[in-house]
Amino acid sequence: NRRETKMCNEIRRIDFQLTAGELGALLLESDLIKRLKPVYNLRLRETTKRIALCLQEDNSGYLHCRIITGKKAVDALLTGANNDLKFITLFSSKREALGLLKSIVTRFKLCKKLCGLESGNGPCFGFQIKKCEGACCDNEPSGAYNARLHLALENIRFATWPFHGRVALKEKNLVTGDLQYHVVDQWRYIGSAKSRIDAIKIKNSYSVDDPFDIDCYKIIKRYVLNASKQKSSNSKVFRYRTLQIDKPKK
Repeated sequence: NRRETKMCNEIRRIDFQLTAGELGALLLESDLIKRLKPVYNLRLRETTKRIALCLQEDNSGYLHCRIITGKKAVDALLTGANNDLKFITLFSSKREALGLLKSIVTRFKLCKKLCGLESGNGPCFGFQIKKCEGACCDNEPSGAYNARLHLALENIRFATWPFHGRVALKEKNLVTGDLQYHVVDQWRYIGSAKSRIDAIKIKNSYSVDDPFDIDCYKIIKRYVLNASKQKSSNSKVFRYRTLQIDKPKK
């Protein structure tokens, strides 16, 4: 198509960087796109937008879903400064957040009004067509509704960093023998090294003012949680282990 032809005509040189495996490639790609800001890689570009999903309890005990936007408001959620709202997770866009809410409303028969997808007085439209259990008109106990809502949000809930400080994700290619240590901290990718000694020397350069990289969070979470549960995560081609770098202070 025209866009691909234009891109191909602008190519002057092709280069590559070798990684030990898939994890290293995904982390490197995300990091390079955010630092170099290539013209055609729009999806993984760094964004200053902050969009969070949180829960707020009303006077009757029902939990309402709220989408919070803006760096200052979202940072207050992440740091626990806003005690009225319970932080659930981050999204790349408001469309992604609304799409998730629409999906769980249908699957778990939740109330569109309480999920912020419908407004107005009286019962929601879903209750009238028997697709809502009636939380919007006190027809369903708050405890039952809240339990179902928590179940619906369980798989997307933002994970707490399970380590003290930095860890190295050891990645070994069982075919080529290549080895890399990917250093991460608080769901942030810091850098990679070919030895554990060099990995320990890689320091976390991020500050609290740096934007949170949700793409990197999604990449790291899959590997970190699997490795932390099983001590090692293996496949036919790659082997992964999580190694603690920073030790808790006694």
